[in-house]
This record gives sequence, structure tokens and C-alpha cells, in this order.
Amino acid sequence: MMLRASLALAMRQLLHRGRQSVGALAGVCMAIVLMFMQLGFSNALYDSALNVYRVLDGEIVLTSPVYSSLVFSPPWFPHSALTAASAVQGVAETRPLYAFSGMLLSSKAGAIGGWILGLDVDRPAIRLPGLSTGLETLRIPDTAVLDRKSRYEFEPFVRALAASETPDLPVYLPGAPLAPVFSLRGSFELGPTFTLDGLIVTSTDTFSRLLSVPLDRVSIGVVRLEPGADPQRVAADLRELLDGQARVFLRDELIDWEKRFYTYRTPIGVIFNMGLLVGVVVGVVFISQVLHGIIDANLKEYAVLVAMGYPPRFFVLIVLEIAGAIALLTFIPSLAIAAGLYHAAANATHLPLNLSPVAIASIFSLVVIMGCVAALFAMRRVRLANPLDLFT
Repeated sequence: MMLRASLALAMRQLLHRGRQSVGALAGVCMAIVLMFMQLGFSNALYDSALNVYRVLDGEIVLTSPVYSSLVFSPPWFPHSALTAASAVQGVAETRPLYAFSGMLLSSKAGAIGGWILGLDVDRPAIRLPGLSTGLETLRIPDTAVLDRKSRYEFEPFVRALAASETPDLPVYLPGAPLAPVFSLRGSFELGPTFTLDGLIVTSTDTFSRLLSVPLDRVSIGVVRLEPGADPQRVAADLRELLDGQARVFLRDELIDWEKRFYTYRTPIGVIFNMGLLVGVVVGVVFISQVLHGIIDANLKEYAVLVAMGYPPRFFVLIVLEIAGAIALLTFIPSLAIAAGLYHAAANATHLPLNLSPVAIASIFSLVVIMGCVAALFAMRRVRLANPLDLFT
């Protein structure tokens, strides 16, 4: 009975003050949209950075002992360590992957950041989704394939490939007398990252010859296991064997490592987290403004209810219900606005900006927390409702 009465009173008060609180309610919406965008870009940062890891064709990954992230040209480890790993019980095969991040040259866009990956055509370390012409193309010297989901700077190359042309893509190498040139002869789909605009894949021979990188310097080693082999046990054996030569990760461990790197060791990860916190604070401020306006307008009525014997929990319910209603009413239009912004940003950046159920639930939980925090601040105002004030 008390819950029904408090809910009815809370809704009447909110509706009565709705017109006067339009500005504050719009502020709550903008705070929620800000939170959606911060979380969306943060998730896109992590998802795009993990694209290559997700297509690694193996259960265990070897890196340099001082490896930090694939987004930079990663420090190498000796190919002999990869060869030694192939002899460990439970290992079916090892495959090298070479990585280089640098500037690619476009006649229209100028210098653009990109990844170049070199793989063994006979034993590819990654599975290229949507590869249009097959890996056999990479056996042709100086040939590469392009990620057709690269950013707009690569659009001229993507269009040329779609027209069955073979455009040339030069690479800027400081100190080199001539820029090495890759001939693009195919495409696949993966997607760019926050820091690099595109990706090309070539054979190990072309990678080594054009970029002057010795093949005994492996960037990433991919380990495939025999059927039924225990990844944890094999990884432990590899750590013991390769101690000091290479670092051993299970693939999921490497994905977690990369997430932590972006979250805690890069400025952009910290900025997104701070932006999410700012959105929560702004939302609390605007919800508190609406609550205080409603409470101030009804203090005398609250004093009458106190004199009639209504307990303190009745007023607690009123404030919580008003805060909850504000959160729900502002969340729905904010979700619609965020969906439109996600679509526009995804088209502009080619980043994986998706309104997943987990993201929606996360933001809604934060909005509920915002309402509860604002309600706590507003409780102090309700306690000022003193029946004696009616007679002074």
C-alpha cells in the first residue's frame, strides 16, 4: 500500500515539474549519450586492436620476452626458438608471423599509417577472412593483399582492386635509397585499428626482401597443438624450454594482455575511462538538479505528510522512485541517439562500433547508479520537511 501511494505521488510530482525541468532532463540525456560514446569507442579500441589475434591459427603464441603490443613493430625473437618449440610433446606445428608498422604512401592521401604482415604461404599463421584471390597469389614476388575494410585513405586502392587492377603501394623506409613497392593483387576483410589505418599481408620472402628484415627474426610465433593436447601443459613445457628466448602465451592470455596494455598503458585508454566517469558525474548533477527542484516545490506537502504520521521510508521511496523514473525516461531517447551516432561513426572510421546487449546493460546499470547517488544527495533535503515550519 505504501509503495503504491509513494509511486503515485512521485509520478504526479515528476509530471507536474516536467516542464520546468526540461533543460535538466536534456542534460541527463546528453550525459548518457556521452557515456554510450565513451564506452563504444573504448570497446572499439579493444576490439580493433584484437583483430589480428582473433585470426591467429593456433592455440599458443610466442613473442619476444620484452613484447608490449603488436601495434608497434614488435621486438623479435630468434627463429631457432620457434624451431625448438616444434619438438615439444603435444605440438603439431609452429608457424612464424612477421609484423612491421610504418608509413605507406598514397598519391592522393600522402603518408598513411599501416601494418604489414609477412606469413609463410605454405603454413599461414593467420586465417584471412574473405580472401578474394587465395594465398597462392602471394607466391608472386613483391605481391601483397589489402584489407578492404581499411580506412578511407585506402579507398583508391580498394576501388582499383575491385576493378581488377593491380595498384602499387610504396612504403616509406627511412634511410632507404628507394621506397619498396608492393603490388596489390587481392583483398580480405579484417578492419583497421585506432592507431593504424590499414593492413596489407605479404609472403615472408617479399617481406624480408623489400623491408630488409632477416627471416630469423620472428615477430609472433603461432603454435598449433595436436588433437587432445592440453594447452596449459604444453605452454608450461614451452616456458621451461624457451626461458629467456621467448615469452609464451595462451591465445586468450595474449588477448587479455593486449586489453590491459590499451586500458592502463596508453593515454587513449585512460582518456576513455575518464570520459565515462565524467559522464556519470554530469548525470548525477543533472538528476540531482531535477530532484532538488521537485523537493523544494513540495517541502510543505512533505511536512503535512510527516505530521500525518508517514514514516521516513515513505519519503525515501518517493525520492528513489522519482530518480528511477528520470533514469528510465532519459535512457530510452539517449539509446536512440547513441544508436544513430554509432552508425555514423562506424561508417566514418570503419571501427567495430556496435550497440551490444552487454554495452546497453552496462550503461543502464550506470544510469541506475547515477539515480541512486543523486537520490542519496537529495535525501538531506527531504529531512528538512518540518511540520513546525507550517506555522512560522
